[in-house]
Parts: sequence; C-alpha cells; structure tokens
Amino acid sequence: EYSSTPGSATCDVCEPQYYMDTDGACEGKPDGVIFGESGGAMLEHLLLENGYYRSTTTSTEVYECLNPGNCRAQDACMASDECESVVGDDICIEGAKGPLCNICKESHYLNSTQVCTECNKGGVPTNVIVALACLVVGTLAVFGFGAWLCLRNEKRTLKRFKAWARHNERELQMLSDCATVIWVCMQTIYLVCINHRSAGGEDPPKLYDEFLKGFTFTTIDLWAAFPGFGCTGFRGYFVGLVTETAGLLLFALLCVMRYAYKRRKERDVVDAPKAWKSLHHLVIVSNLVTPSISLLISKAFFCRPYDGERLLMADMTVRCSWDSAYYTTIVTYAAIMALVFPLGVPCMWSVGLWRLRHRLNPTPVAPSTSPSSPSSPSDESETDGPRQPPSQAQSQRT
Repeated sequence: EYSSTPGSATCDVCEPQYYMDTDGACEGKPDGVIFGESGGAMLEHLLLENGYYRSTTTSTEVYECLNPGNCRAQDACMASDECESVVGDDICIEGAKGPLCNICKESHYLNSTQVCTECNKGGVPTNVIVALACLVVGTLAVFGFGAWLCLRNEKRTLKRFKAWARHNERELQMLSDCATVIWVCMQTIYLVCINHRSAGGEDPPKLYDEFLKGFTFTTIDLWAAFPGFGCTGFRGYFVGLVTETAGLLLFALLCVMRYAYKRRKERDVVDAPKAWKSLHHLVIVSNLVTPSISLLISKAFFCRPYDGERLLMADMTVRCSWDSAYYTTIVTYAAIMALVFPLGVPCMWSVGLWRLRHRLNPTPVAPSTSPSSPSSPSDESETDGPRQPPSQAQSQRT
C-alpha cells in the first residue's frame, strides 16, 4: 500500500491504486477515480472519471451519476489550467446542479438523452410545440371531417363503413387483441429493464438496449414522451405523479358516468351493449396505462443514502424524512394511489369478470338427436325389436 518518493527515508506516499486519507492511512481508490501512473494521491486531490460525482474534497464516497451526461468531472478538469480535484456543482454541466447533478436548473429541462438542456427562448421546447400542434391539428381534422360528412349528408358512406365493420367484426377484434398483447408485452419488458437498471443492476447489451428504446412510447408516460414539460413550469416528481394518476381517475369517472347514462337509456334492451362499450374502453386504457403508473407510484418509496442522509431517487431535492412535510405528502398520496392502481384495478376487473362468467364460459347445450339421422335405421335393425322404455328393460333384466 505504501511507497516512498525518491530520496525519502520513510514510506510517505501510497501506491497508484491507493490514496491517503486525512489520518495518513492508505485506502483503496473507489470506482470512478482515475488511477495515475505515479502514486502519492491524496483524498483532497482525487480525480474523477466522467459519469461520477463527489460532493466535497473531504468526502470518501464516490457515486455513479443517475444521468451520466450531466457529470463531466474529467472534462472540467481538463478544461482548467491545473487539473485539480473537481467536486460538487463544479462536476455538473452548465444546466445541471445538486446531488449527482440530477437536478436541472431553471430554464433547463431533461431531454430524451437524459441531459439537462437549455429551454428555447419562448420557454417551451420545439418537441412540445410540435406534439401539441399535431394533437390540435389532428383533433380539428377529425371533428372537421365529421362535420363535413354531416353537412353533405353523407349517410351512404357511413352506412358502408358500418356495414364493413360489422362484416369484419371478428377479424377486427382479433387484430385488436393481437395488438394489445404485443403492446403490453413490450411495455412490460421495457419497464422491467428500467426497474432493473434503477435498482443497480447491469445494463442490457447495447444493441438490445437501443432496440428497446424504440418502444418507449408503450409506457404512455407523458413526461418521458415530452420531456420539455419542465420548461412550462410543471417540474418535479410529485407534479408528474399527481397529473398522471388524476388524469386516469378523471377518465374513469367519465366512462362510468357515460355507462350509467347509456344504461338508463337502454333500460329495456337486453344486456345494454352500448352501455358496456364505455366500460370496454376503460378496460383497454387501464390495461395499457396501469403498469407505467404503478412503476411511477413505486418510485415514491425508493430512497438512497447520500452523504449521511437519504434522498428520494425520483427527485433528489426531496429528503426522505418524516420530518419533511413535502415527503410525507408524497408518500401518503403514493400509498393511496397504490391501493387504487396496482391493487385496486386488478381486483376490480377480477370481480367484473366473475360477474360475467356466464358470458365468458356458458354452459354447453347437449346436441339434440334428429329422428332422421342415418344412425337410427341401422340401430333399430341390429336390435331384436323396437327400443323399450328404461323401466321395462330394467324389469326384464331383473
């Protein structure tokens, strides 16, 4: 562990793979520290690789950054005249700050490559503007096309379309089921990989990781799909959690209200098919959204140690302590939503399936024997006469 400088009578320096702490003892260099060719490294002058973070010059803990693109300790060192130890916010790129450089500064947002980027002059990134514009244009196009059909009284076109849909109803349902299975399968694989990585597991092979990134849209996570929302003033993990859970609850409420309204109108109709369509839409949306929302809820309970305290992984500005009213609010709300989504939604649909079991697995009806079946003459010819009633046959055997 120890070595000496030329001409020294004592072992006063550490080997290259070690550093000397404040007590004069040689300790092994942690991961993320650059190994020099010569020894003599001191705790105050440890040099870090890109993607790692250290809070102070006296800290012995070196952390791997959650967003490696925000931590550029080696680049910052090379940019200075004298390459000395870089710690704290000096490690972070221009738009990042805080523990592990995991917080974007004001007028910055975390882009799709997980790097804090400066917002546009207008305050809203281009991708958000384009997405919102496409949504507005698409909505206006749909309503405009519908209004055009109504004004032109194009009932024939609508009748043809409805007739085609009814004729191919089975094929369309099979196609919808296959698409749902593929969607949920890729969504599950992607979320499992994210959870595995956040728990400290190894990254998947690069080629497979690039392949999975193409299915990011399956998570239906607005904050991931449009990362520039941070520039609109909606920032922080708790804001995203409330927005997504409240949005789905509002959609569920509208579907239930529509079901009650249709059910009332179809009071005399058997099974009320139009009313059940409202719940069918709710089932599809909940199946697609529940996995991603469940993962978002679980992040409220995952903290990690950092320099003697615990911080929330999803938002490093939040200290995991019951003395913090903000953290208590987050955990309480997440616990309620955990009862609603990861537990409540599957239980609700299980009860619904049980109530509809007679439709899903109806009692089979025994086929009726036709008097003109070809087997009847042969059966009678092989017997000694016409068939006898069961009671008479039983008495003869007795």
